[in-house]
Amino acid sequence: MPQDFDDGLSGVLNILGRALAATCSYLYARAGIAEAWLVDLATDVIEVHRQPGLEGYREVHTLRRGDTLSALLLPASAIPVDDVL
Repeated sequence: MPQDFDDGLSGVLNILGRALAATCSYLYARAGIAEAWLVDLATDVIEVHRQPGLEGYREVHTLRRGDTLSALLLPASAIPVDDVL
């Protein structure tokens, strides 16, 4: 496959992935799901969405390698972002 085609396809898939993630996040928030983690392996980022409402999540934290996350249901838990990515 030619390099420019591959780069274009990757870009389209990235945009579609972000749109799907945004839609899922919105739907999860409207359904009252207290917490959602969106893992972006392309950018080594985890977005933690909390405080759901009708317009989406009111609280969003972006975590990177070296950070630690904890789940609302297990507040004493400490999960290294590196282990997830």
